[in-house]
Amino acid sequence: MNGFRAKAVLLGVSLIVTAFALTAATGFVCVGLFLFIGEYVSPVAAAFLTAASILLFAFFLLLIPRLVSKMSSTRRRRESESRPAMNLGALLGGELLKLAESKAPTVIAVSLVAGFAVGLSPRLREFLFDLARS
Repeated sequence: MNGFRAKAVLLGVSLIVTAFALTAATGFVCVGLFLFIGEYVSPVAAAFLTAASILLFAFFLLLIPRLVSKMSSTRRRRESESRPAMNLGALLGGELLKLAESKAPTVIAVSLVAGFAVGLSPRLREFLFDLARS
């Protein structure tokens, strides 16, 4: 557990240092953008355009997780719609499990009788194997 704690602390410290570095880099980019735009327009307009461009960039950064989330949910929905047999099997399996849990002694007795019948009759066993293979 001590090694895990050390790795967690190291990860936390590295994330904080990275956040500070990215903040400083963003500040330098803002100043550089302001100075670049300031050569073509007034300082007030340059400040406004710099702020607007940074806000637009932040807006696009906020849209990325939303778009990825929509794509993955659409993919999941498409995969679940393309597998109706799997959905039907899951639904029927859940219903059969509820039924088996509510009538446990009956289910055990029927399972034992069915197992005995399949084990006793070679023709029934062969028929069930052929049915399972096809």
